[in-house]
Amino acid sequence: MKLNAIVMVLLAAVLLGTPATYAQSPAGARPVWDVPFDFVVGDQTLPAGHYTVQHGVTPGTVLVRSLDGQTSHFRIANTIQAGRSKDQSTLVFNRYGSQNFLARVWVAGRGDGVELKQSKQEREMARHGAAKETVAMKTR
Repeated sequence: MKLNAIVMVLLAAVLLGTPATYAQSPAGARPVWDVPFDFVVGDQTLPAGHYTVQHGVTPGTVLVRSLDGQTSHFRIANTIQAGRSKDQSTLVFNRYGSQNFLARVWVAGRGDGVELKQSKQEREMARHGAAKETVAMKTR
């Protein structure tokens, strides 16, 4: 348990200090999302605001960071295939009532994306039959 915590802290330090290239758009600019609601990434609730989402900095992870640099969080993710390149970068949230969970990230110009591992809280909501809605948000 302690070893996992140490590994996660070290991974966070690497992620927060490493510029991402994998999740950049073809033009080189990172996609920016204006998320109008609070949302959950892993076990952390992030406030509404402007965010960049980078995946592939470290294989199997996603880094969500506010543009003001005040909020960031990373999560384990799995690569998923779209079948064809996406025209626009998109965040996909699973919504249960007023709770929003970041679920998938698609980046323009890529045929693959990532799916975040569900948090314990999201699994509990789904198991107890909470109505699930999928919300897709394009970049601004």
